[in-house]
Amino acid sequence: MRFNGAIKSWNDERGFGFIQPAQGGPDVFVHIKAFNTFAGRPQVNQRVSFQVRPGPQGKRRAVDVEVIGVKRAARAPMRRNRTTAQRGKASLLLIPLFSVGGRER
Repeated sequence: MRFNGAIKSWNDERGFGFIQPAQGGPDVFVHIKAFNTFAGRPQVNQRVSFQVRPGPQGKRRAVDVEVIGVKRAARAPMRRNRTTAQRGKASLLLIPLFSVGGRER
């Protein structure tokens, strides 16, 4: 289940902070790694959407955090790797032509 809220506090040096849920209740811990693709650092009062999961000590923590109002960057299409045969053909084309022993052929 997704929740909405706002960044209540953020410690940029340590990479974590707390989210104040919009529907009320206790603040939720959030780590920088919980943010989906996002350019920049979280800012206090920034609106976010998130899910809640239990952390290592059983305390609530935010996961899958998205900043509201920021569009995700479109992913570039994946580049296909060339097959071994294609690489072999390409390398044959790149063999430089040069003179051997100072004589031109």
